Amino acid sequence: MYEKTDLPEAYKMLSKADIYLSRTKRRQQYKLWSYAMDMMSCGVSVARKGEIKFVKFSSPAYFTKLSKTKSERIIKKSITKKISKKCHCSTKVAIQYLPIALSLSEFFEFEEKEIKFLKTVNI
Repeated sequence: MYEKTDLPEAYKMLSKADIYLSRTKRRQQYKLWSYAMDMMSCGVSVARKGEIKFVKFSSPAYFTKLSKTKSERIIKKSITKKISKKCHCSTKVAIQYLPIALSLSEFFEFEEKEIKFLKTVNI
């Protein structure tokens, strides 16, 4: 992370790069592109004055959470599809019926795994 004093310097380098890009476009001198690229990449990294610390890279936790809850989401989707067919509404509206769906499980013709899901999930 950048310190508060480093950010203005980084933005200053980006603004200089933007000036070089506009001059390139205006004057049609594409030699200036190299200066703009240097300001955009090296200039911003040089703006940092503090010590650079190691940052461990890992995959986003969002994707691991999605993979863990895939079976639950499939069951929830099948429940809302059955509710939406019986109630003649969209699946988004059918989600509102989930709190009372367990008591109406015979009407919606839920399977055992869907009933088990409704019993375990706090809605």
